[in-house]
Amino acid sequence: MKRNVYLFQPEITSGPINEHYLPYSVGCIWAYCQQFDDIKENYELKEVIWKRERQKYVLDRLDNPKVCGFSLYVWNQNWCLTCAKKIKERWPDCLIVFGGPSVNKDWIKYDFIDVAMFGEGEIKWAELLHKRLDNSALQRYWKNPRQKDIEDFPSPYTTGFFDKIIEDNPDAMWFMMLETNRGCPYHCTFCGWGADYLNKLKVFAFERVAKDIEWAITNNIHWIFPIDANSGILKERDVEIAKLIRKAILDKRSKISRVTFNHAKNLNEACFEMEKIIQEWTYGLEVAVQSMHEPTLKAVKRDNMGMNNLERTFALSKKYGIKFYTELVLGLPLETKKTYIDGVFKLIRAGQHDNIKTYLTTVIPNSEMDDVEYQKKYGIKLIEPKDMYRAPEERIWDEEDNSAETISMVSATNTMSSQDMANCLSYFWMLSQFHFAGYTKIVTQYLYNMAGIDYKTYYDKLYNTLKYDHISSEWVNTVEEVFIAYLKNGEVPNSDKYNNVVALTMAESYKFSEISEHKDYFIELGLKVAEELAEIPQSIKDLQHASLVNEQTDYPYTLTSTIDIDRWVVDTIQYKINRVPVVSDQHDQMYMKYIRRCTIDNLTNPFVEHYVEDTYKGETINIPITQSSNTERQF
Repeated sequence: MKRNVYLFQPEITSGPINEHYLPYSVGCIWAYCQQFDDIKENYELKEVIWKRERQKYVLDRLDNPKVCGFSLYVWNQNWCLTCAKKIKERWPDCLIVFGGPSVNKDWIKYDFIDVAMFGEGEIKWAELLHKRLDNSALQRYWKNPRQKDIEDFPSPYTTGFFDKIIEDNPDAMWFMMLETNRGCPYHCTFCGWGADYLNKLKVFAFERVAKDIEWAITNNIHWIFPIDANSGILKERDVEIAKLIRKAILDKRSKISRVTFNHAKNLNEACFEMEKIIQEWTYGLEVAVQSMHEPTLKAVKRDNMGMNNLERTFALSKKYGIKFYTELVLGLPLETKKTYIDGVFKLIRAGQHDNIKTYLTTVIPNSEMDDVEYQKKYGIKLIEPKDMYRAPEERIWDEEDNSAETISMVSATNTMSSQDMANCLSYFWMLSQFHFAGYTKIVTQYLYNMAGIDYKTYYDKLYNTLKYDHISSEWVNTVEEVFIAYLKNGEVPNSDKYNNVVALTMAESYKFSEISEHKDYFIELGLKVAEELAEIPQSIKDLQHASLVNEQTDYPYTLTSTIDIDRWVVDTIQYKINRVPVVSDQHDQMYMKYIRRCTIDNLTNPFVEHYVEDTYKGETINIPITQSSNTERQF
């Protein structure tokens, strides 16, 4: 009789949404193991538990389990622990195996875990199943060595691992993890990829990648998420992969409408070309600077990544005609309130007007930042929030199963207090909702480029105005209250009042819809603040209003301006105003902000002025760049 195997990789949410992640990690393990006849003859995969569901339902479905394998990370580890304990209590002879990025030797403290595996699992899982057949003794902690060659490993997609899951859930919109290579050459202290273990890059066969992408066309995949640490690092190969993804999206049978790359830390021209290829279905080019403070970058081992030439990066984005966003991480060592806010404005002055995303620093298990001595060195204080990833309505069985997920988050350092961090997030909320959403972008560019008034001068004044405005004052007070309570206590205060707030995304999303409903009011409020600093031409006011979608307007249309907003000089220019086309079913705040903005194209005198070099494929091309003389302007 075959031995029943169950594999567990529950996703983040247990809520009512119908978007789900295919359990890629356990799929890789089982696809590899199925190459061996003795495993196929003696083990049967009874079920893959991919959904975060009520544990009593899961246990009721198990049929004499002999091996249960759990793949875990920070978003599912408590669910896995509580469920595994219940399985062991009911079936004491069942072999419980834990693996995943969070696992280390400390996990053998749980007596219901028979084997804890650190590192890549394909080869060692096959070895474990062989040993179980032979009744060989199993050590409790396995520190798996890097697999020497993964090129010919079978894919869980094309070998049929997910077929039953997809067949049984015909209405689900699936997120597909696409792994084309594995490893990362960098050593960022806050990242699990930064460990020496994964330092060497290994690749899967290009043919496997191509077949995986082709598989996605007819299997109800809505989002392809390439999980490589540095997409673009392999240049020509990665560009070809982007072309295959575009071809798959455009296939008439396909439901794919979203792609997200983790771009190479040192952005090369291949990254820009990749983004150009799939730009209609992506957030945009990720410019992951994390901090603009040099001592901080050294402390987290990012100082050698060549990210200082931001102006060139933004110029290349303009050359390739792609949207782009910049990532910052708040709460890193040696960062202060001043260096963080100064860094945000340095990015804006360099030309980042599309979007900046700020993440709170989380301490990933097995990263260097997870080390106690590292935390002592920089005075890192931690909280353990329960709603890091999910709103309360998504945690519907956590209390019953005692499975609420927590993650260590930095709440203060020896250079930044919790109050400082809350102030930074509150200020960033204002920038996210007004500058990057477009309500004040054109008028502040005018003030900066033609009136000599810095962005920070304007936004300090706007923030104070919003605090006393009859519509927005309550919002600002709420943002400040929630952030300081969250960073001090690890939970949103007053759950009855703020029960739908997820602090992790609050700076980007809070009151976005309400501000949009009062679009003209807040544009006029922004213009009023600007007029307290300088006289604002009517053309700038008109363009500021035109920059956001008006549902009563027929697009495209033309608008004549007395200001050239590309060169920032006085000139008569005709602009074409058009809506951004909606080609994706994305509904997150970042994308919603993007599609509510309008494109403004210079018909009279398209901009060509300053240049930087583009050296992709060995060629040197001149690329136009705006505002280069103003990047380091001081006021």
